[in-house]
Amino acid sequence: MDPIVEINDPPLVESTANLNLPLPVQGNPLRHDLEAIRQAFTALDAASPGKADLVGGKVPASQLPSYVDDVLEFANLAAFPATGEAGKIYIATDSEKTYRWSGSTYAVISDYTLPAASASTLGGIKVGAGFSVAADGTLTLSGGTSQAFTTIILVPSTANQTSFAVPGGYVPGSIKVECNGVGLTGGGDDYTATDGVNVVLAQGISAPAQLTVYVFATFNVANAVQKSGDTMAGPLVVPAGATGSQVPRASEVVSKAGDTMTGPLAVPAGATGSQVPRANEVGRLATANDWAGDQAVPSLNGGQLAGQRNKIINGAFLINQRAVSGTVTLAAGQYGHDRWKAGAAGCTYTFATANGLTTLTITAGTLQQVILAENVPAGPVVLSWGGTAQGRIDAGAYASGSATATAAGGTNVTVEFGTGTLFRPQLEPGTKKTPFEHRLLELERIACRYYFQRYSVPSGGLLPFVGYVVSGTQVFIIASIKTAMRIAPTLSTSPAANFSTLTGAGAYSTTAIAQVSASTEGMLINIAAPNGVTGQAAFVRVDAAGQYFDFNSEL
Repeated sequence: MDPIVEINDPPLVESTANLNLPLPVQGNPLRHDLEAIRQAFTALDAASPGKADLVGGKVPASQLPSYVDDVLEFANLAAFPATGEAGKIYIATDSEKTYRWSGSTYAVISDYTLPAASASTLGGIKVGAGFSVAADGTLTLSGGTSQAFTTIILVPSTANQTSFAVPGGYVPGSIKVECNGVGLTGGGDDYTATDGVNVVLAQGISAPAQLTVYVFATFNVANAVQKSGDTMAGPLVVPAGATGSQVPRASEVVSKAGDTMTGPLAVPAGATGSQVPRANEVGRLATANDWAGDQAVPSLNGGQLAGQRNKIINGAFLINQRAVSGTVTLAAGQYGHDRWKAGAAGCTYTFATANGLTTLTITAGTLQQVILAENVPAGPVVLSWGGTAQGRIDAGAYASGSATATAAGGTNVTVEFGTGTLFRPQLEPGTKKTPFEHRLLELERIACRYYFQRYSVPSGGLLPFVGYVVSGTQVFIIASIKTAMRIAPTLSTSPAANFSTLTGAGAYSTTAIAQVSASTEGMLINIAAPNGVTGQAAFVRVDAAGQYFDFNSEL
C-alpha cells in the first residue's frame, strides 16, 4: 500500500487580477474546493448589478428596455387606459388609427387626408389629357362646358311617387337611372324618359328610397354627318374585299330620320353580305313593328307602296251607301258603312271626319268586316289600325294597335273591333305592318258595289230601270246592275206605296214589289200596279224622299 501523502502545496486556486475569481491551479486536479467556487459566483453577482434574470425561462418585462413595449394595441379608443404614458404609441384596431398621450388626452397621429385636387391630379391620382380638374375635385371635359356626366339624387316627396323632374333636364337616350343602387331598364319596362325633363317610373316609390340619375353629356364629332340637317356629298366608296368592321353601314353614316345623302352609293362588283348596306339600314320605320326583308322601304319616291296590299275594303270609311248618320245603332249582322256590320252583340257607333280622316267611335258591341277567302292567300297576315279600340283576327285574342295571325287559305277572314276609336284599319300579308294604303275613291266604290248596291233618287225622279206592262195589274221591271256583283243579289226596297209606275197611259200606284229572278248583272222585278195598259213601256217613279231599291250580296 502506498503511503498517504498530504498535499498542501501548491495552493488550490489563484485569484484573477480583475474579478478576484479563484481558478483551479494546474497540476493539482485532485482537490476541488466547491465552497471557493460558490463564493466566486456570489462575488460575480455583486460585481454585475445590471444583468437580466430569468423567470420561468423568460426575462421579466420590468428588466426589458423601455422601447420594447412602447406600442400598445386596444380594440378601440374607449378601451385605452384612462391615463396614458408619454412616449408610448396606442393603436385602436377598429379604426387602425394611432394615438399618443398628450398629458391630458389621446391625440391622433395617423389621420391621413387625400391631397387637394389640381389641374392635373384628382385626389392624388394623375389625370390624363382631355380633362380638367376643378379645385373641389370636379372632373370636366377639357374645352367643354359640361361634365362627362352629372349625378343627380332624387328623393320622393309623396308616397308611391312615380314622376320625378330632373333639374337641368336631359337628352332622351342619354341618361341612366338607379333606385337604391339597382339599375333600372328604360323604354317603359321600369321607367320612361322621353320628354327631356321627367323620369316616370312604372311603379311608384316612397321615402327613404331614392333615385340616382346619371345625365350624360352629348357632343358632336368633327367631320361626321350629324343626325339632323347635314348632307354628305360625293360617293361612299367601299373597297373591294372589305369585310366586317371595315365596311361602314349606311345607318352609321346617314341617320335613319331626316338626313340626306347626295351622290352615288358605290358598291364594288362582287361585294356580298355585310359589305353591302341593307335597305333597312338606310331607312326604317321608327315604330315597334319596323319591317325588313321584302318590305324594307316606307315609301316609293315619297308616295305609298305598291297597291292592293290592304285586304280590307272601305278602310277609310268613305263609302256610305246606306246613308247612316248620327248615332248608328245596328242589330247583330246589320250593316252600317259599306262592308262593315255589327258583331254578335250588335254595335253602336258615331263617326266624324276632319282633314280627310274619318274616325269611328264604337260605344257598344263590336264592328266587323268579313273578307272574302279568295282575297287572302294562305300564310301570315298582320292587322293594324289607329285609335284606342282593340282588334283581333277571326277568334284570336284582342290586341291594341296591331295583331297577327296565319290565314289558312280558302276560308273567309274576319277582322273585328271593340269599343273605342278606330281609323284606317288594314289587313295585309306578312308579319310587319306598313303604312295605310290610300286607294282611289272610285276604285273603292266599285269594290263596295261588288257586295251591295243601292238605287235612290230624289222625290219625283225615275229609277234607272225600264220595263213593260204585262197585264192590267202587273208590270215587269228589268234592272240592269251597274257593277257585276259577287253572287246573284237579293232585293229589298222601301214600302211599295212610296213608288208609282209610269206608262203611256199615266201614273199608277204601286201596291207590291217582288223579285222574280236575278243574276250577278241584273234582276227581273214584278210590280203590282192596277190599271196598267198591256204592252206599254213602264218606269218606276219615286214619290217620297229617301226611298231606295237595294241589291245585296254581302258575305
